[in-house]
Amino acid sequence: MGLEMIMYALQKPRFRFPDDLIYFCRIDVDDSCVFVRNESPFRRIEDVVAEAKRWPLNTATSRIPHPASIGILALGEATGSRFNLVPYAGGNPTLVAVMSGEVDIGVLPIAGVVARAERLRVLGVFNRENIVAAKTNNAPPINAVFGTNIPDLYSSRSWAIHARAADRYPDRFKLLEETAAKAHADPAFCEAYVKTGAPIETLKYGDRAVCTEYALAMIELANRFQAQLTARRG
Repeated sequence: MGLEMIMYALQKPRFRFPDDLIYFCRIDVDDSCVFVRNESPFRRIEDVVAEAKRWPLNTATSRIPHPASIGILALGEATGSRFNLVPYAGGNPTLVAVMSGEVDIGVLPIAGVVARAERLRVLGVFNRENIVAAKTNNAPPINAVFGTNIPDLYSSRSWAIHARAADRYPDRFKLLEETAAKAHADPAFCEAYVKTGAPIETLKYGDRAVCTEYALAMIELANRFQAQLTARRG
């Protein structure tokens, strides 16, 4: 949902959300996080912000229009710190840039960072809770540290449907919603999810209301940071 809603806000297509399309089944929550290599002098997210108030920190990201990129920009806006986004066109190159010390910090969805815990350290997450706290040395929610109100900025997969179809066939749509919720509680589905390599903690069902709240927040943030996300002025 996140990337799609960012591009929706930036490209302004002819269809309207949520008038024409709706999300109704969030599959997972892959929180955006701030991370560093283990050898980094930054031990806490407070250290990062303090240094970024002195001068801009080079910040690796997989791409500029991304929930994690928005998160670090929102943190900068809220705290008066500055971050220079450096896009690496993918998660793996972003991880390598941080591990090699080519950049000061990185921002990415957390699952890939946790998979390399022997070389990387998570300093904070852009969510109201850290669902993989046990695997990240209890890295704190960034809002809890700074008293900010940055929306949850996770990457997520979700099913979507034409709003007109949901309205025209409410019984069928209800069946889709109920089936989606039941599937997430099925042990076989959970086992299959773990086989993908993703932490089981990231498997998080979300209904239509949850999806819509997240999507609208993402649109609002993308509009707020449009100049930075498109590398345009004004």
